[in-house]
Amino acid sequence: MSKPLDILRTLSARCRDCYRCVRVCPVKAIGIHDNQAWVDPERCILCGTCVKECPQHAKVYREDTDVAAEIVAEGRAVASVAPSFAAVYGGWRALRLPSALRKLGFLAVAETSEGAEIISREAAELCSRPGNTANVCTACPAVVSFVEKYHPEHLGSLLPVVSPMIAHARAIKAHWGEGTRVVFIGPCLAKKREAERPEYQGDVEAVLTFEELDRWLEREGIRLEDCAESGFDNQGRIPTAKIFPLPGGMIRTLGLSADATQKEILHTSGMENVRALFASPDSVCDLHIVEPLFCQDGCLGGPATGSSETVFHRRANLLAYCSQRSALPEPENLPQADFPLQTRFVAAELDLPAVSDDQILEVYEQTEKLDPAAQLNCGACGYGSCCEMATAVVRGMASSEMCVPYTRRLAERRTDKIIQTSPNGIVTLDEDLKILSMNPSFRAYFTCNDAVLGRRISYLADASAYEKLQTGAAERVDAVVSCYGKQFHLIAYRMPEDRQLVGIYTDVTGLQLTRARLDSIKQQTVMQARELLEHQIQMAQTMARFLGDSTARGEELVERLMSIHDQ
Repeated sequence: MSKPLDILRTLSARCRDCYRCVRVCPVKAIGIHDNQAWVDPERCILCGTCVKECPQHAKVYREDTDVAAEIVAEGRAVASVAPSFAAVYGGWRALRLPSALRKLGFLAVAETSEGAEIISREAAELCSRPGNTANVCTACPAVVSFVEKYHPEHLGSLLPVVSPMIAHARAIKAHWGEGTRVVFIGPCLAKKREAERPEYQGDVEAVLTFEELDRWLEREGIRLEDCAESGFDNQGRIPTAKIFPLPGGMIRTLGLSADATQKEILHTSGMENVRALFASPDSVCDLHIVEPLFCQDGCLGGPATGSSETVFHRRANLLAYCSQRSALPEPENLPQADFPLQTRFVAAELDLPAVSDDQILEVYEQTEKLDPAAQLNCGACGYGSCCEMATAVVRGMASSEMCVPYTRRLAERRTDKIIQTSPNGIVTLDEDLKILSMNPSFRAYFTCNDAVLGRRISYLADASAYEKLQTGAAERVDAVVSCYGKQFHLIAYRMPEDRQLVGIYTDVTGLQLTRARLDSIKQQTVMQARELLEHQIQMAQTMARFLGDSTARGEELVERLMSIHDQ
């Protein structure tokens, strides 16, 4: 099988530097390098949140359909279908899915709910033993990985029982005999890594998501509507275990109440709730049975369901399937397991370098945040606080440029520098035509200094062009004006959002201004000034998202204006 490194990756051509995946990753296992996101497989728990949340669909997981097809082609392959299938393939589709899988070549098709029933029996026995105070259910591989990697202090609370997938695979092989191979199908990405754990080698040969199954059926031209209704090749009745995908499903399968009123019994779902549950070493000490599911709304909210229906419709589909009475004959009670069900969980050794206060301060100094007032904790970078981001920078998972306020300040300074070094004279006025700012070229052209700041532009030059803008008679003015023995091509326009006027003066003294030449200069300058105005407005509106492009575009436009001087 492929290594865990191959399970989840980023398509660089689609990654748009939005930091959405960093923001939603519960363990911050996603780094940014050269404006591209990458997944650290050692830190990742494969919850699939980034896959669900990426707006550009840049996060993709390993496709194992060809591996499964090869296994099926060899014969004696049995499909283990997760109980959440009924939520995704609702109504009549649930009764036809077994036939579709047999058309793919599976020898038999069984429900993983059998494995859920088996491990529930084992869990019930362990929970009844004296001395146990907290028993955290371990059916969710993302939760197990989360505890192993980030909260090893809770390892002793994890029920040492294999997941329904592993239990069912072992039950299938015990029933169907030597040479049987198992392909698991469900909505979970973490199952791909779970199947690769050394202690489970040989139990599950391939893991597919419902999305992969849909693509496989489509590739083979198999449509559910063309398949006959048929039952599963289950070994026994599993009426209660079918609700396993729901929050509290395992507790109900244990025969206990899951109505959230039991003081010592708790079920929860969603990454925020799971993180809060394990936030402190004694957070579960007062609980007897805890059932955490990393996906919101349990397995119905899995990252690879492939369903466009709401979670409410999926829940209704599942409950309808659980309540229906099949006309097909069903076997009797599920036999007792005669294979091992217990396992052990160990702490993962993550290479997370320690970060000192001095290193944090170095990042603060680099991003101009030594002043506590500058530590906005805005979250635009994807991290919950400036301290979290600084820690990620030190560890190589982030870069200073991810701080939007800091990068915006850099861009503003860059724009100011371009304006200050432009050979074109640039002046800004308020609505009363008083001078607000001017660049060195303007000072040189009009032989003035900062003493004229606050005075009306008429103190230095003809104000008729600006008066047209002030009164609304024109939105933009271009003209050739004479002043101090020089000729200038003037472009003047409004910046409505800032309630300011801008004048750009290009020295055209000495040029042979034929009518065609003058028209050409006017046309070029008007076009470039319009583009500069539109760029400035757009830059203010979309700074956070297109910061780098905006800076480069601004520089390009100003350079084009500068080139007029040399014509």
